[in-house]
Parts: sequence; C-alpha cells; structure tokens
Amino acid sequence: MNTRSDLRRLQDTQLSLLRELDGVCARHGIRYFLYAGTLLGAVRHGGFIPWDDDLDVCMERPEYDRFLAAWASEPHPDALLQTKDTSPAYMNSFAKLRRRGTTFLEHGRDAGLFHTGIFLDVFPLDRCPAGGVGRAVFRLRCLLLQLFTREYAPPRAGRVTRLGAALLLFLVRGRARRAARTRLDETAATLRVLYPADLADDLCRLRFEDGEYPCFARWDDYLTRKYGDYTRLPPPSERVWKHRPLVLDFDREIAVPAIPSEPGLPAEPEAPA
Repeated sequence: MNTRSDLRRLQDTQLSLLRELDGVCARHGIRYFLYAGTLLGAVRHGGFIPWDDDLDVCMERPEYDRFLAAWASEPHPDALLQTKDTSPAYMNSFAKLRRRGTTFLEHGRDAGLFHTGIFLDVFPLDRCPAGGVGRAVFRLRCLLLQLFTREYAPPRAGRVTRLGAALLLFLVRGRARRAARTRLDETAATLRVLYPADLADDLCRLRFEDGEYPCFARWDDYLTRKYGDYTRLPPPSERVWKHRPLVLDFDREIAVPAIPSEPGLPAEPEAPA
C-alpha cells in the first residue's frame, strides 16, 4: 500500500478527473485555476509534486456555483461531484470530484457514509471585506459554516469553544441546520491566508503533466504568500503522502447506502480522537 507505483497510478486517476473538469468548464465558459500544491507542482515540477497525493483547483464563488449547475446538467457515468447537498454526511464546505469504482478512504469513520473514491478538490474563492468589523463577521460566518457542515465540535479547540459548538449543534438541527448552511454558504472555506482582491482577474496557462491548464497570471505572488520560498524543496522527511489513505483501491468502491429523495440529516458522528 502507498508504494511509488500506487502514487503514480493515483496521480494518473486524478489527472483524468482534471481533464473531465476542464472539459465541462470549457463547454460552459467557466473560469477555474490550478490551486495550492497543484499550482506549486506546475511551476516547480511541470506536473505533480513527486510525492503529492491530491489535486486542487479553485474557482471564484459565482463560477463555482455555475460549475455545480453545469456538472449536474450533463451525464457523467464514471465520476460524481460531491457536496453537502448531494451527500448529507459529507463533512467539507467545498466540492470533491470523485472517480466511481475506486476507494480512497481517509478516515475510518467515513466508511459507508458517503462515496470515498479517488478525488480532486474544487475550492470556492470568496471576497473578504476590507474593514475590521466586516472581516470579523465574515470570519464568524466561516466558522459557523464549517461547524454546520462538519457537524461535530472541533476536537482540537479549547474546552469553552467545544462546549459552545456542541450547544449550537444541539440547538440548530434538522431543517434549521440545512437552512443555516444555505445562508452561510457564501463564505470562504478558509481564512488562513488572504490574497489580493484582483488575484483571479487574469489567468495564464502552465504545463501540468501532459497538458496546459489555467493558473493565476500572478502565480509568483500567490505562491510566495502561501509558501514563502517555494523554489526550495522540503527536507526528505517531509516528502511523503499527505492524506495517507486507510484504504486505496483502484478497482472497487466501499458500498454507500442509497440517499433518499428527500434526505434528512444523518446522525451526528462522534468527534475523532
């Protein structure tokens, strides 16, 4: 498990998902960009970072919403686009494009709750208010969106935060929680790094493996803000798989219960240890 040949086959599967996403975006005139470590790989390696086990793209929120609708309008027999709306037990506020008939199980608690096939991450980009008060409200909305999407109290937070989160989850349940997610789903998935408002205004195309894909034209600015000196390789001890799947299978998928036509919220999972 997790051998070099496994990694290459995994990357090839993810690349096939990227080609499928790129085709949908081209047909519908949707702008997207290679993102995070995938963009770093394109710049520094001309493809995947040799030890990277995932693939990331991003879209500005209006384009992201258009992409969700465009994907749903076409048949995709070998892939599925996973969100909280399509998989109620799914715990992320961004989408994953997954390959049917495969398994990439990251956490044992996820087994059987939703499709856990090999994936490509699709992140929405949102604009953060410039003012201090507006930014504080924006941050609060982000945190609430994460809480009502993951549906468990953050295990690494302090005791008071965990108690407050647990109380909110107890008070806001069922349809009220779904409605809250809908209202909050205009906020960013993360606030770890803020970027210039015009970062996504211009794009260029960079080589990634055997093709060229859209990237921020100001990729140097982005990578420097995110990684610092991104041209330096990490020490050998850090050149490892990031996700470390418990189960990786290219030919089978873990069975997932059928989702009813009017799904209710699943039972809340226990917080991981």
